[in-house]
Amino acid sequence: MPKRKILIGLILLGLYSCKTTAQFSALSKRMDACSGIVPTQFGYHDIRMMLYDSTQLKSMWQRKDTLYVLHNYTLESAEFHTRIWSSHDSLSYDCQFKHLKKNGGTAFRQSQVFLVRKWDTTAIRKYAEASEQMHGGTIFAYRLIPHGKKYSVECINFNDFIVPKIDLIHREKEHHLK
Repeated sequence: MPKRKILIGLILLGLYSCKTTAQFSALSKRMDACSGIVPTQFGYHDIRMMLYDSTQLKSMWQRKDTLYVLHNYTLESAEFHTRIWSSHDSLSYDCQFKHLKKNGGTAFRQSQVFLVRKWDTTAIRKYAEASEQMHGGTIFAYRLIPHGKKYSVECINFNDFIVPKIDLIHREKEHHLK
C-alpha cells in the first residue's frame, strides 16, 4: 500500500510539473508575440525554456513576483544575452550555439536595467532615440506582472543606448561595495 501512495504522488508531481512547464512555455510565446518576434529555428523562446529547465527561473516564475526580462543578440559573436530579475532573484546568461553560460550581468548597461525596473518607457524611448545607432542592436524588454495564476505581458523594443549619469552612479555604488 505505501508503494502505491508513493507512485500516485510521483505521478501527480509529474503532471503538475508538465502543467507548469506548459504554462511557462505559453507565457514565453506571448512574450515573443508582444515584441513582434517571429519564431525561428532557435530564438529567445528556446533560450527562456532552456533557462526554465536548468536554472532558478522556474522558482522565480512560480513565486508569482513581477519579472523583468532583457534580451539582445550580438551578430558578431552569434550570441544571445539574457537578464531576468525580480525583487528576490536575478540571473544573467549568454547563449552561443545552444550552450548556456552565466555572464555576471554585464551584457546590459545599468541605465537600461534601472529604466526597465522603473518601467519608464518614455525615458527609454527618449534615450534610445537620442543615441546614435550603436553596435548593441535591438534590445527586447519585458515586464511580466502576476495576476492570480496568470501573468500579463508588457514589452518595449529599443535600440542600445547609454545614459552616462545613471551608469556612473551605479558604477560608483558597485565600487564602494567592494
